[in-house]
Amino acid sequence: MSIKQASKHTGLVELNTNNIDLLNGKYQENPVRPDTTRITTLSWEIFDHGYNVDKSKGYIEFKVINCNNILVSIHDSDSIVKSRVFQGEIKDGYFQFNRKYLIIPMIFVNLFRNRIIRVGILDNNNLITDYAQLSFGTLYVIIPFLNKNNQFDVEFKKRN
Repeated sequence: MSIKQASKHTGLVELNTNNIDLLNGKYQENPVRPDTTRITTLSWEIFDHGYNVDKSKGYIEFKVINCNNILVSIHDSDSIVKSRVFQGEIKDGYFQFNRKYLIIPMIFVNLFRNRIIRVGILDNNNLITDYAQLSFGTLYVIIPFLNKNNQFDVEFKKRN
């Protein structure tokens, strides 16, 4: 699984240690150009599962702690629904982090999921995301599955 096949967005402002603070801000939950074949939100891409936030008032906030740590919070109106510090690195002009999940193999269920996410900032101050995911496992011993999922250049509007 790799995110290398995603091309750089033409309006990307390349992040580095001097300008990583450009990620600070509040971003809309829904993409600028929704993909009709998939349902995606910024909270899904970052946190790997959905939250019942009011889409008209909800938003995601990024606060850069340092060049290796970013605090990401899901807000519903004025309250924080979920907040987490993500550890990653600046790579190819993006902030990139890896999310791995492992459920220890058992008789009924076992699962491994690896997701690579990278976020960048565009010259219009919107957030751009790319992710690649590989998951596999078995359910009830006899039903194995394999899932590969890529989604590149998903743009989220910065709120004022």
